[in-house]
Amino acid sequence: MYKTFFRFSAGIVLALQACQTPASAPTGSSAQQAVGARLVTVLPLTGALAANGPSREKAARLAADHINQAGGLASGRLQLDHLDSGTQAARAQAQLQAYIAAEGAPDVLIGASSSQVSRQLLQEAGRGGFPMISPASTAASFTTKDPDQLFFRTAPSDAFQSTILADRIYESGVRRLGVIYLDDAYGSSLKNTLQKAFVDQGGEVVASVPYQPDQTEALSAALGALWSQALDGVCLVGYPQEAPQIFNHWLASGLQSELRWFFSDGLKSAETLAGVSAPFRLDQSLGTVPSALPQEASARFEQDYLAAYQGVPVSFAAHTYDAVVLAALALQLRHFQKDLSWPEALQQVSGPPGKLVGPGELGLKEALRLLAEGQAINYEGASGSVDFDAVGDVLSDYEIWTFKSGFIFRVETRSPSR
Repeated sequence: MYKTFFRFSAGIVLALQACQTPASAPTGSSAQQAVGARLVTVLPLTGALAANGPSREKAARLAADHINQAGGLASGRLQLDHLDSGTQAARAQAQLQAYIAAEGAPDVLIGASSSQVSRQLLQEAGRGGFPMISPASTAASFTTKDPDQLFFRTAPSDAFQSTILADRIYESGVRRLGVIYLDDAYGSSLKNTLQKAFVDQGGEVVASVPYQPDQTEALSAALGALWSQALDGVCLVGYPQEAPQIFNHWLASGLQSELRWFFSDGLKSAETLAGVSAPFRLDQSLGTVPSALPQEASARFEQDYLAAYQGVPVSFAAHTYDAVVLAALALQLRHFQKDLSWPEALQQVSGPPGKLVGPGELGLKEALRLLAEGQAINYEGASGSVDFDAVGDVLSDYEIWTFKSGFIFRVETRSPSR
């Protein structure tokens, strides 16, 4: 069922993921069906997000398996191919170009994770005329009317995350904040919206430190200047790869020993603390990440994922599952209603007033049947309601999480308002 293109080593992943096994092949008549639709994922199996990318790819596989085990699409079996973005925009674009040259344009692109990569891939989608659904690109800059209406995402805009993160920072007693952020589409967008939200609360952003992964000397110099500031807290916006260097620099400086740390969604990973000399010093930290309130749909996805891979899904894995499912359901709807545009099809399968359907083989079997019978559906996903608005955005709840002795724990869940 799966073909792999340009596969590279996935790097270091959680020990829990090391024992994961592939999901079972599709069963039933769909295994013999001709290919009816082809999706390609562009996810970070290597690079700065390598700790989370493989789990997201597995979630995509699980979604395709569930569609095919449910009987497949009316047009035929759903095929899922995979590319490794390397968490690098130029590399991801080159791999997608090579894939299209060899295989043709996909019906839908699932990806990317990084906002910087998604911005680059959107150029290819525009040239090829195919839609893309990102499960993890949260930059607020995507919240705009795309003239071609090709970009959608199952992860919410950072405009929501920044408000919740700013609220939590201010509630923690921080009034003078420093921000360290990855200088790309994701980091810059979240830094800007966070700064505005925190200032609106009555706080002050004393200093902002941008960084690039390959400029360690410049980062060290900027961090040295930051620790000399009068700060109550620091918010780190980035990915796990550079986080240990930043924490160790802080610990070695001997300054700001009572500093409170706060994290963006991209840092919810055990790799964030890998190699940190005193990880317990971060036990009072808090982070945010889009996450559905515990519910039947999310629990069903987690159970199915555990059964398939003998491990637990990471952040945005549920969003990746939902992206594949929604692409498949929209393809099914357009098979029967060819006059529908992509935005119309995605909005119709994802939102009210149709009959509620959920994830899993049984839920998707019902969804595909209802669409074949001309009935409307409303898919409630593993990651939440996933109701696309006019610009391809969704609204989500947010989990507040923390590190304790190197492990990640949920603190609470909060809901933003538009």
